Amino acid sequence: YATALFAASTVERMGKHYTQILQEILQAPEQPIKEIRLISAEEEQLLRDGFNQTQVDEDWSQSVVALIEEQVSKRGDEQAVICEGERLTYRELNERANQVARFLLEQGCEKNEIVGIMAERSLAMIIGLLAIEKAGGAYLPIDPATPAERIQYLLEDSGARLVLTQTKLIEQMTFTDSAEIAVYDLEDEAQYASYERTNPGVPLLPDDLAYVLYTSGST
Repeated sequence: YATALFAASTVERMGKHYTQILQEILQAPEQPIKEIRLISAEEEQLLRDGFNQTQVDEDWSQSVVALIEEQVSKRGDEQAVICEGERLTYRELNERANQVARFLLEQGCEKNEIVGIMAERSLAMIIGLLAIEKAGGAYLPIDPATPAERIQYLLEDSGARLVLTQTKLIEQMTFTDSAEIAVYDLEDEAQYASYERTNPGVPLLPDDLAYVLYTSGST
């Protein structure tokens, strides 16, 4: 076998699978191919039971926002986000997200409303995602490389009427002249400076909508 591609343990496992197939055929030559078992009973038990022992004691009654706000109270001055030399502590992240969240609420963001966000990986993106959650909304991530026609489809199909983006990406959103879609710059700090830094306090439950993903159609 090609040792540059496979480890010895991998090939040994493949050999056992081959042996398993032969044994299945010998035991029941008339069975359809689709019913032949590739793995042994022992390996199936390991996959199904052994690898799935992942239970942890967590309080699932809390929302993601509540868990993050809890971290702020415990370790507010510790670093939460680092991106290309820029840093935010848990407290800074929380406060800036609170300001954007309050801005979204003022724009009429409602519980479980879908809010678009088109941003490259950055502090602004993390602030925007958390802000949408804090406002009670659900974020719709849009890749900046997405064609204009596709972006318009995503916004119209999802019913999003609020979109957060970055300064350099705003021009990509100018294709839409719909008065029902409002685009806001996440990096325009002056736009959010007057809003309170305290938690908005929107009541959230674990079953509330968090985000919406559109696939390419091939998945």
